[in-house]
Amino acid sequence: MEETGIDLVVYGSCQNSQYLTGLLVDWRHGVDLGSEVNTVFVPRQGEPILTLDEASSGQATGTWIKDIRVLKKGEDYGKLIEKVISDLDMKGRKVGLGDHLWGLRQ
Repeated sequence: MEETGIDLVVYGSCQNSQYLTGLLVDWRHGVDLGSEVNTVFVPRQGEPILTLDEASSGQATGTWIKDIRVLKKGEDYGKLIEKVISDLDMKGRKVGLGDHLWGLRQ
């Protein structure tokens, strides 16, 4: 990340996410079958943040990541992402996106 000047990498449900988090993510059966909320934010400096949908929150016991944010049914996903980016202080920073991200719905 340092060599390329990337300040944050974001991964959706995929092999990279599984490797980084230790969670048993079922990405092999189709990365688009999981929830768009299940994402790991890995800053160059500091601790990662894991976001999970409520249905997947039980998996959180299988990860070493301390900052886990669960989106409850009916809550706004965009606001969750805005809070994560704000907490990571990433405004104006260079962000790398993994191949398996759904993107935000408007």
